[in-house]
Amino acid sequence: MKAVVPMMRSRRSCCHTSPHHLINPSPLLPSSVPPLLLLFLQVDGDKITMTVKPMENSCKISSTQTYTEGRFEIKMKSASKMPGVITAIYLASGEGRKGDEQLGDQDEIDFEFKGNEPTSVQTNVFLSGVEDLKIIDMGKDTSAEAHAYAIEWDAATINFFIDNENVRTVASGRALKPLKLSMSVWTTVGGWPGLKKWAGETNWDGQAEISAEIEVVSLPK
Repeated sequence: MKAVVPMMRSRRSCCHTSPHHLINPSPLLPSSVPPLLLLFLQVDGDKITMTVKPMENSCKISSTQTYTEGRFEIKMKSASKMPGVITAIYLASGEGRKGDEQLGDQDEIDFEFKGNEPTSVQTNVFLSGVEDLKIIDMGKDTSAEAHAYAIEWDAATINFFIDNENVRTVASGRALKPLKLSMSVWTTVGGWPGLKKWAGETNWDGQAEISAEIEVVSLPK
């Protein structure tokens, strides 16, 4: 597995990494963040666990290199077991992006798992910032057990696989821009109304920490 580095998406939360050669071993622990509001990222070989605790926002890890084609596959039990929690696996070029509301003209391919629709998987393709969305009904809770998810792309097509079944093919019509790989767990805590309408609002009453359990099977070459 190539090197990945932890990155923060919000000043309200951070990643605390256990030392490992796959990631930057230095913990990111801003003094302004109370110890009880930490999001933890643990890495053991090709297995990654992202844990969200009550009222946290988000955490993301990204590849240090870009990819122009290939296959990315994981086995994952998502963290999206309640409304307001999103687990995302994506490849994005990042041009002009200023946040989740302003994506710019980037290319992006992604799987998104929302806790308010736990048996569905959202697949997205953005070409120069234009979205092509398709929702896949799995009929199973993605947070209850692990499933295999893969994205395979080249200069002509983009393919999505779930449990080794091709569930979607998109004709791209051109080579995609160089893409960085990212994996994240994030919540709608502090989000704008449109975000909460899309993914729901978190309710931590009686709920302890929740985790995404990921095993990286293959990376693009």
